[in-house]
Amino acid sequence: MRIGVDTGGTFTDFVVEKEGGLRFHKVVSTPHNPAEAVCRGIDELGESLYPGDEVIHGTTVATNGFLERKGARTALITTRGFRDLLCIGRQNRPELYNLQVKKVAPFIRPSWVFEVNERTLADGTLVRKPENGHLGKLQHKLIQGRFESIAVVFLHSYVNPTNEELVGAGLQDLGLPVSLSSKILPEFREYERLSTTCINAYLGPLLSHYFRELEQRLRPVVLLVQQSNGGHMTVPEAAERPVHTILSGPAGGLAGARKIADFLGEPRIITFDMGGTSTDVALSDGDLPYTREYRLDDFPVGVQVLDIHTIGAGGENLVKFALGSVDKRSSLGRGGGAAVMGSKNLKAVVARAGKKGVKVADPEKFMRVVNELYKPMVEDPLREAWREHGVLIGWPNWAKGGFACRNSSEYAPEEKVAPLVTQLYKLKMQSGETY
Repeated sequence: MRIGVDTGGTFTDFVVEKEGGLRFHKVVSTPHNPAEAVCRGIDELGESLYPGDEVIHGTTVATNGFLERKGARTALITTRGFRDLLCIGRQNRPELYNLQVKKVAPFIRPSWVFEVNERTLADGTLVRKPENGHLGKLQHKLIQGRFESIAVVFLHSYVNPTNEELVGAGLQDLGLPVSLSSKILPEFREYERLSTTCINAYLGPLLSHYFRELEQRLRPVVLLVQQSNGGHMTVPEAAERPVHTILSGPAGGLAGARKIADFLGEPRIITFDMGGTSTDVALSDGDLPYTREYRLDDFPVGVQVLDIHTIGAGGENLVKFALGSVDKRSSLGRGGGAAVMGSKNLKAVVARAGKKGVKVADPEKFMRVVNELYKPMVEDPLREAWREHGVLIGWPNWAKGGFACRNSSEYAPEEKVAPLVTQLYKLKMQSGETY
């Protein structure tokens, strides 16, 4: 028996392949611990798990963890003179004529970067090895800094990894995960190699804890993790190289669509995968499209991934509209920043928006006004759901006419949606009133 599990920001979906037949199931996701929804859904399927059974898991934990900056406190060890590489990046500007471009802040602070006096030439010649005394001081600094993960990126280590391996071995006593660029991405182009290795180190502890917990709870089955290139890998491999799972969930959808298209004899397809959190689009011309130029929150990822383009498609759009501006990493409580919005989630967004620099003069007043606007527009049988769960709003629901309650296919009519939008717009535009 094989079970496919896809964890999204709103729902977790299951497909069971057994004795030549397929079964499908869906449960609400649990963003605080996605493993709970996975285990609950498998329990609800009522299937007994035996050794040799497989669970193939596609997940958005890596992507959401990075976008929401929930990764580990990571130290970067690099060649002397290259400490600012993650901040500088490349000279290329995505918006050539925009004079107010804001660069994404590095996820590893400058004070977490440590330099080592070592050097390898472009042809692999070893000019200088790290000194043992310096490594001892470096260990002391890492202990003092209470770091949870380490990235080691030396110049030209893709040709000769000796110095990286020497430093990595010297840090093993700390008991921390160490990501060596010569193992994660042994290719030239220092910035892309450094960025990819740092992302791997940053996500390592988060993904390792998640996958190992899930593997423990699903024993005795074999747990395999969907890779960003459409294949899969074991839990130890995923824990060591989590950067290969950043498109784990969407990759499964594209790979499956390609299989169906081949069966139907359709070589050229466009895939459109809309969820509560995001919408993923890809073009497949006879084969799976791959790229090594993917960017995660504007940081390059040099490993091979399926060429999938993601756009936001959820309640965050309305929150931005109502509050003026909310940092895109703000979570609405049901996934990676743009899932669904109810009263509890909106309160959380208001609070987080204040922390992220958005002025919220009176959050309670804002909530009272929004509640008063919601209630008259929600009629039975939705009123009961409002009292218990709040009304959930997302762009897929707007396309069908407006509001929807969880586990309900009924929508409020369009004429009742328009007044809410108008009132929210007035709230935003009122002079002297900042919510």
